[in-house]
Amino acid sequence: NPAGTLAVYVLLHVALLNIVLAMFNLIPIPPLDGSHLFKYLLPQELRHSYEKIGRTGAGFIILILVINIPGLWNIFSTVLLGLRNFLLNNLIFF
Repeated sequence: NPAGTLAVYVLLHVALLNIVLAMFNLIPIPPLDGSHLFKYLLPQELRHSYEKIGRTGAGFIILILVINIPGLWNIFSTVLLGLRNFLLNNLIFF
């Protein structure tokens, strides 16, 4: 059924897009949500300095730098391709 195959294809890519956005959001750089989780792993004296970085807006500059790191995208693509292959091989029945 071509319509069913197309629907599965679209839903799979929508799910992968959501996973990419979730992974991106967990990067521990202010103002992303990962920074709120990461700050609780820091000692109290470092936590205050880390929180100040988030308030000054330096997180946006750091974020732009992180986006340009090829290794980060290699990790994302490896996880996503593995997840896509898992979904296609195990969860989708034609």
